Amino acid sequence: MAEKSDKSGKSSKSTAGKSTARKSAGRKSTAKKSTAKKTTGRKSAAKQTAAKQATAKRSAAKQSTARKSTSRATGGAASAAKKSGGQSRAKSSGGARRRSGGGGKTADPRQAILNAALSLAAERGWRDLSLFEIAQASGEKLSTVYEIFPSKTAILAGFIRDIEAEVLGGVTPEEFDPEENARDRLFDIVMRCFDALVPHKKAVGEIAYDVMRDPVSTAAVLPHFARAMAHTLETADLSTSGLRGVVRVKGLGAIYLATLRTFLRDDTADLSKTMASLDGYLRRVEGFMRRADPAARRRREEAPEPGET
Repeated sequence: MAEKSDKSGKSSKSTAGKSTARKSAGRKSTAKKSTAKKTTGRKSAAKQTAAKQATAKRSAAKQSTARKSTSRATGGAASAAKKSGGQSRAKSSGGARRRSGGGGKTADPRQAILNAALSLAAERGWRDLSLFEIAQASGEKLSTVYEIFPSKTAILAGFIRDIEAEVLGGVTPEEFDPEENARDRLFDIVMRCFDALVPHKKAVGEIAYDVMRDPVSTAAVLPHFARAMAHTLETADLSTSGLRGVVRVKGLGAIYLATLRTFLRDDTADLSKTMASLDGYLRRVEGFMRRADPAARRRREEAPEPGET
């Protein structure tokens, strides 16, 4: 019995020991599995974190590359625009210099000053116009204006010379018919003068009105006007020498000024009113000169009456 009891105790201890061993092994296995799972989870989380970081880095790298590319493109476009703008400005500047002769101003300062003076006279009148205003409008320095035209009278003299050169420079002796009388030649030349004045009619009207009201200005302009009348007579093959020449110059000047009044009011396209006025004045003066010419009067007296032999 004692032996059985001992065996039963040993068997019970052995069973208890095996059970304890199995439990311990189970706990160890569970612990290992849990540790393995935790390790695997940590590794997986680390991989995911690393993957996310790598993705973020790649995304940042792409954005940086895109920004650099955009910056380069923008910079290139800006640079191209600057170059294009510079070339355009250079071409424009060069073209302006070529058109104006350099400096962005009219190639001929004299003509620029005359144009400005006529334009201002047409807008504001002549009397109160100053050389400073003319210089500003022409784009020239005041010192340049003084060098070319020391006074407003000098500007008017320059304008008269320009009209005279334009008209008389285009007249040749071959144009006139040998059978044509002096009155017809004068008519043709004076009408050419009025034709040349058509683009400046408004300015001429303002200047004539203001000059005629100012005796000082009239006296200053008169010699230049008389010289133009003398040149017109000579071009028509009428001498201006001696007393007769003086009378002719004054007579043509009076005819010109009288016709100028008609011209300034003439609204016809062909200046027919001006032509009629000029022709009437020339015919009247021609008749007066014939009666006043002693030689012509003597020839008329000596001429046989109609029907006499």
